[in-house]
Amino acid sequence: MFLTLRTFSATGGIEKVCRLLSKVLHEYSFDNKNGYCVFSLYDKQVNAIGNRYFPVENFKAFKENKFSFIFNTFLKSRKFNVIILSHVNLLPIGWVIKKIYPKKKLFLIAHGIEVWDSLNMIKSIMLKQVDSIITVSNFTRSKMQEIHHSSSLQYNVINNCIDPLLYMKVSQTKVVALRNKLNIAEGEKVIFTLSRLSKADRKKGCENVIRAMITIKKIHRDIKYVIGGDTDLNEREYLLNLASSLGLYDSLLFTGFIPDDELGDYYTLADVFILPSMKEGFGIVFAEAMFFGTPVIGGSKDGSVDALCNGQLGTLIDPLDINSVEEALINVLNDKDAYRPDKDLLLSKFGFDVFKMKWIELLNHSVKLI
Repeated sequence: MFLTLRTFSATGGIEKVCRLLSKVLHEYSFDNKNGYCVFSLYDKQVNAIGNRYFPVENFKAFKENKFSFIFNTFLKSRKFNVIILSHVNLLPIGWVIKKIYPKKKLFLIAHGIEVWDSLNMIKSIMLKQVDSIITVSNFTRSKMQEIHHSSSLQYNVINNCIDPLLYMKVSQTKVVALRNKLNIAEGEKVIFTLSRLSKADRKKGCENVIRAMITIKKIHRDIKYVIGGDTDLNEREYLLNLASSLGLYDSLLFTGFIPDDELGDYYTLADVFILPSMKEGFGIVFAEAMFFGTPVIGGSKDGSVDALCNGQLGTLIDPLDINSVEEALINVLNDKDAYRPDKDLLLSKFGFDVFKMKWIELLNHSVKLI
C-alpha cells in the first residue's frame, strides 16, 4: 500500500518518485501476483486517467478530503503487508497502522528539506516505529542521522531515477523551432536552469548565475540564461530587476512551466545545465539533462553530489562562491564536448531498471521477514 500526498497533480521531484515507484509496484505485483494500491490525499481521480505508469484501477484519489483518506487507509491497510509513506507528513497515519498491526512493515521515503530539520516531538517518536527509511541520496541519509540522532534506524539509499517515459528522440527541427520561439539567435550560447522558484525559496542559486553572467559575457558575448519552471511573480520580478541593474535584462528569459514532452528540446538546446542549489534532496533534473547529453553543474552542499556521482558525471562547485560559478560555466562553454556526461555510467546509476531492482530487493527482503 503506497500512501502519497500528490502523484499526478504536480510535477516536482517528489511527485516523479511517486509515479515511478507506483510503476515499480505495478510491475512487481504483476510478476508476483501480489496486490497493491496507491492512495493520494490531494489528487483528483481524473488526474490519473490516461497515465502510462500503472492502471487507474489501482489508484484512489481523495481530493483533499482528509477524513475519507484516513478512514479508507485504515480500512484497506488490513490487506497489505507493506505500507509505504511518500512523505514524512504521512507518518502519523503509518504510525497508527503499525500500532494496530505490529507485524506490517512500514517504510518512509525521505527526500530532502522536509527531514533536514528537527521534527516535533510526536513525529520524532513516531519515526522510531518505521522499519526502513528510504532516502533519495546519501546526503539526506547523513542529514537525518545527524539531526534526528537516528543512526540505529534502518536506512536504505535508493536514488531517484530517470523517467523511462522521457526516453525520446529529439529532432534538430524541434530544437531549431524552440530556438526561434525563444528568440535565441543561431550560435548564441544557452545556460539553462529548471526549477520551481519563489520568494520564500532563494537557495536555488539563480542569483549567483545572473551575477556570474557579467564575467561570462566578456568571453561569450552572445549568451542567454533561460530559467524554466513555475516562478512566482515576485521572484521573477526580483530576478529581472537584478539582471536589469547589472545590464543583463535582455540576457534573461523565463519560460514558465515546461511539459514533460518538451523537456528534451530544452535540455538539447542548452549548452550547459546549472542548478547551484543548497536544498536539493537529489536533483532529478541533473540526471534528465545528462540523459540528453547536456553538461551539468551542481552545488557541493546538498544531494546534488549524489546526482552528479561525486563529480564523475558533472562539475561540482561551491554554490555560494560566484568565482566558482563563473569558472565552471566558462570551462564548459569553452569546450562543451569535454564535459558531456558518460551516458553508460549515468544509466548504470540512475536508470529505471536500477531503481526498480533496488526497490524489489527491499520489498522481497521485507516480505520474507513478515
